[in-house]
Amino acid sequence: MLCSLVAIALATSTPAPELHAAGVNLYIGDLSAIVGGYVPSLDGMSPAEAEQARVRGHLSFTHDMLATVDTSTWPVHLREARARNLRRLASYAERGEFPHDDDHPDR
Repeated sequence: MLCSLVAIALATSTPAPELHAAGVNLYIGDLSAIVGGYVPSLDGMSPAEAEQARVRGHLSFTHDMLATVDTSTWPVHLREARARNLRRLASYAERGEFPHDDDHPDR
């Protein structure tokens, strides 16, 4: 279901502003805010809190999207490695300790 919503959103998305004109982050960022409310309202948050909530939402959305893939036919070692990396991603998102890009014009 989630993958279908992502496909529909990507197919119907409008062109992005020049700053964010290419790359998967453009779509993951938009979709994580729209689909399922992964990014909460940032109203009343400090810039640092808003950035942390935004990144956490994007990562949580990405985790959940990746977790929907059926891997039942994959070899055991690949399924185990994937599950381990998905746990790492979930833990990283939960911790909320993300690097900050001071050079990016809109952050």
